[in-house]
Amino acid sequence: MILAQKMVRDDGVLLCQKGTELTEALLRMLQRMNYETVPIEFVSSESPEEKQARLSKLEAELDARFVRVENDPILVELKNALLRKLREDE
Repeated sequence: MILAQKMVRDDGVLLCQKGTELTEALLRMLQRMNYETVPIEFVSSESPEEKQARLSKLEAELDARFVRVENDPILVELKNALLRKLREDE
């Protein structure tokens, strides 16, 4: 497992960098420090074609949700922000 984001104590001390491999020893240390959860990176088993098909479907669904507000610049910007976030997360 790989850490998905850096972990920092309440007093600002860095415990682990994003991308750190979560070994048994490191997990035990975090548990002793009362960390109940640890954010891990998600590794997809999708092929590039499956990923593109899923992304295209989500974009089409987003287009359908915003079809009646194409003339509202604020909602168009909201839609574009959602599309950017969707693509960024992929």
